[in-house]
Amino acid sequence: MVGYMLTKSQESKMISIIEKAFLQQVESAGGKGYRYYHSLRTYQNAKKFIKMKEIYKNKIDSDALLVAALFHDIGRKKNRRKVANPSMPGHETDSANMLKKLLKDIVPVNTIDKAAKIINPNETSKEVKLEKELLYYADELDSIGMLKIWRMFTYEAYNKGTIENKIFYWNTDNSKRFNSNWLDTFKIPRIRKIAQRRAKIQQEAMEELAKENSGLDIK
Repeated sequence: MVGYMLTKSQESKMISIIEKAFLQQVESAGGKGYRYYHSLRTYQNAKKFIKMKEIYKNKIDSDALLVAALFHDIGRKKNRRKVANPSMPGHETDSANMLKKLLKDIVPVNTIDKAAKIINPNETSKEVKLEKELLYYADELDSIGMLKIWRMFTYEAYNKGTIENKIFYWNTDNSKRFNSNWLDTFKIPRIRKIAQRRAKIQQEAMEELAKENSGLDIK
């Protein structure tokens, strides 16, 4: 593993950029500052991954991975709407392209270049294969569990929806994604177990909500 060399000063400066970009932004799925907190969680997830035995024995560029994790959504800054839509196609490419300008005075250029490759969805070189995989896990874990439920209901409330709408969505469209085949995309067993635990929590929570909404929990 390439050493984790980012300093507290570098980390603080990078987080400040993310804070300025997203802390005051409202997102329909997540509320105020959602994208800021999501970026921090993705960053912290990646930090924890690189300390796992299954991962640190591999040759990965930890600094580039962490930069990519923190800035993987910075391309969403281009969204100037008062309330940002959670779907913004092409933002990954924008994020990769924005790194040099944002970070040229904070981290080495080679780290910036590699982080951009990790973020860029069109980059397929073996050089960053594992880092891209870990970024995917760090990002996707933030969309499972109680965090997922929070996003679903802030989105439904913003769009003046109902509990029934969201329960129906969960039992139809959303359930197609959160299945065993999708969870198997988490190839590292330790991380897959975390994803499975979160998926189980959210499934149980939604089942309980459906019971309470219809009074089926009263016997």
